Amino acid sequence: MTPLPQVGNPRPRLFRLDRDEGVINRMGFNNDGAEAVLKRLASRANLSGIVGVNVAPTRIPRIASPTMCG
Repeated sequence: MTPLPQVGNPRPRLFRLDRDEGVINRMGFNNDGAEAVLKRLASRANLSGIVGVNVAPTRIPRIASPTMCG
């Protein structure tokens, strides 16, 4: 989960390694953002069990503006 929604890496982003019986995961934290995750977790408040959440900063791509290019 990241603070803001983000789409993750371009597809394909999951690769199966048949010979090595493994996978390469390059998903890139595609998620709906913290607010949406909080709502989903709140809807589970009466359920038992363990919920794991991975947390990371939102990746904000750098956008060059004409003034930055000199």
